[in-house]
Amino acid sequence: MIGLLVASLGFAVSSVFTVHRPGAAWSFVDPAGRSFWSYGVDCVDTGTSRTSFKKSNPSYASYRLFVSNSEWVDDTLSRLKSWGFNSTGAWSNDDLFRQYAGKDRLAYFVCLHLGAWDQAPWHDLFDSAMEHWVNVAAQKQIPPIANDPKLVGYFTDNELGWWDETLFLSYLGMKPTAPGHRKLIGTLRSFYQGSFEHLKLDWFVNGTSFETIRSLHQRPGRNGRKAVDAWTQVLGERYYSLMRDTIRRYDKRHLILGDRYCQYYTLPIVRAASKYVDVVSTNYGADWNDGSIAPFFLRTLNSITKKPAIVTEFYLAATENRSGNKNSGSAFPVVETQQERAAAYTKYVRALASLPYVVGAHWFQFTDEPAHGRGDGEDFDFGFLDVEGRPYDEMVRASESLDLSKLRSEAKDRLPSTNLTVPTVTGDPMTGLKQWPRQEGVLPTSEGTPFGDAFVAQDAGNLYLGLYAMDYMDEGVYADGHVPEVDRARWQIRLNGLSKPIDIRFGGKGRKASTSMPGIDIKESGGLKYTVMIRVPKAMIRKSGPVEFGSSLDSHGRGEHMEWKATLTGVKR
Repeated sequence: MIGLLVASLGFAVSSVFTVHRPGAAWSFVDPAGRSFWSYGVDCVDTGTSRTSFKKSNPSYASYRLFVSNSEWVDDTLSRLKSWGFNSTGAWSNDDLFRQYAGKDRLAYFVCLHLGAWDQAPWHDLFDSAMEHWVNVAAQKQIPPIANDPKLVGYFTDNELGWWDETLFLSYLGMKPTAPGHRKLIGTLRSFYQGSFEHLKLDWFVNGTSFETIRSLHQRPGRNGRKAVDAWTQVLGERYYSLMRDTIRRYDKRHLILGDRYCQYYTLPIVRAASKYVDVVSTNYGADWNDGSIAPFFLRTLNSITKKPAIVTEFYLAATENRSGNKNSGSAFPVVETQQERAAAYTKYVRALASLPYVVGAHWFQFTDEPAHGRGDGEDFDFGFLDVEGRPYDEMVRASESLDLSKLRSEAKDRLPSTNLTVPTVTGDPMTGLKQWPRQEGVLPTSEGTPFGDAFVAQDAGNLYLGLYAMDYMDEGVYADGHVPEVDRARWQIRLNGLSKPIDIRFGGKGRKASTSMPGIDIKESGGLKYTVMIRVPKAMIRKSGPVEFGSSLDSHGRGEHMEWKATLTGVKR
């Protein structure tokens, strides 16, 4: 049973899509007043043109399969609808669907790339030139579609580079007369309450006053990271307010859907977005290639913004494919077979549809990428169709089998218990979190905005604790180009029976996770979302009764702080 989520909920009829939370779960509402969970596909297009097709690098090209664009539209829409989809996502051939399908079209989403017209946020967001080019982009794109009842809303951009310290250094390095540089200096003046001496406590400064600052390097152990975060939020406020105001100049009604984070977000940017978007959007492939996700990632977007979230790209590739894709690199989850890909796909969509604050998910993409890579070299088996236009039957069956209506009717945010029975893990848990019983072993947060998850598991002789969290760092903010030990991310764990907390430092180029606690094994895997796992022999813990667990995590430079607390039962000694 597919379930397209069009059951009437009695909303007022509108000429545009809206977003509401009538009960436990958020939902888009279509112009007829019906609840709508957007299940869509990105890049539903005709593929490579006749003049660009290369036999040496085969790619999907509709002209080789259909006699006309009209025939392609009919065939494509028929397929998507029969597979259960009710939307087309970004970069689809909206004009062709509008021309040949009319009222039979699917609802669609548009990515405007407004800031990207002038390389936001790296070009000066406070310069009048940025305002000009954002307006030019909006004026070209919005008026032709502003009255289209099939349009759900606008993504302002895609995967902008919200890299905190790198942007801080970039604006600091602009000409002193640049509006963005002046705004940064004003932000620092405000953050340090006008005291240059206070700023110097956190920074090594090249300059004798706020006006003469030419370079800054963060002092180890001080609070410079908080100043970086303050600037990041100011920069975000400027971006989101500019995008909102520009869109509303040309369209007063359609939804503003955020800028599609790149599988990672920084908390100050999300805080800045909250006032200016109707829905927060992110590209988000599965955290593990079995299709499972980290609980904190989407929950935190909702908890900060108080708005629903939409996943605007998700993807899984298989080594076994008919297009010849090599799936080069490690940026995306890859499995061995199409059957595994379909199983992971099903698990992922079911997970998202079961979350009350998620209003849709868009698969990337309709067809496989070219056999030997697209223009930037990316060569992944992402398609429902191969490059010859043949569907992957396993993926089709997976999509057709989803009962999204039932999943949405049962959607609930299932928070972990503070009284947790520790699950058992088999094999070697130190090889990675994928094999851990994470759903049963996720620990409850007790303080702070979550930017990660902690997990617990056990075997006969050991208790295992795992961390999966986000923390981007630009080590260039330090004078020697390295995060000093005192500013490395810090994970502290308290277990009753231990003489002192387990204190772990991790993160930073060429450095391994470390602790002063003897007898503890540690393994770290870096990246924007890093993994830290520890093995604690049960002999080190009290011999009977529940284990009282407490933990805290500080991102590098103490920019963010969060805590977990639980009573662990069933620890077998």
